[in-house]
Amino acid sequence: VISSISFIVSAKENKEYTSDNFLSVADGIIAWKKADNGSEPDGYLINDKYLENAGTTPGDWYPIALGRLGIQDNNEGYLA
Repeated sequence: VISSISFIVSAKENKEYTSDNFLSVADGIIAWKKADNGSEPDGYLINDKYLENAGTTPGDWYPIALGRLGIQDNNEGYLA
């Protein structure tokens, strides 16, 4: 779980980002990917369509990120 950490990203913007900002962005990315692969908004991201990419670089990064964020998903399906 991300604690209350803040970062300054990009000298151009010089904007401070907090852990809440990162979680909000992550939620938006996950919602977009669910819509992209036909998952229900409250369903698993890792569905049958997503599992077609398991074992590839793009197919492995979402499960890694979900785990790092502490988000429960269809981990058993992915590992199978």
